[in-house]
Amino acid sequence: MPGEHRIYGLETVTDLSNPVFIVEGEKCTFALQGLGYQAAFSLGGCGQANKADWSTLQGAEQIYILPDFGEPALNYAYNVYKKIKDLNGLSAVKLLRFTLREKADV
Repeated sequence: MPGEHRIYGLETVTDLSNPVFIVEGEKCTFALQGLGYQAAFSLGGCGQANKADWSTLQGAEQIYILPDFGEPALNYAYNVYKKIKDLNGLSAVKLLRFTLREKADV
């Protein structure tokens, strides 16, 4: 995908005072949205986080990054973290990992 990538799921991010969950892929996004959570991810795969415009989350009070299992997913999560940690007004960015079982994700 050329140029800046979009953030998928931003239509669910309607209240920046409530937690926003950054995940990997449509299935994880849909799962959290189906539970009533604000969830989004960057289009283009786990190697594209740096090309997304994360400034749309400026002012969010809590962001939770929930990577899939594996090294590429962890790299994606760290890249997202680096891109959003310095946004003005952002009070909390947390990287959460599923450690109860191998290959776990949302």
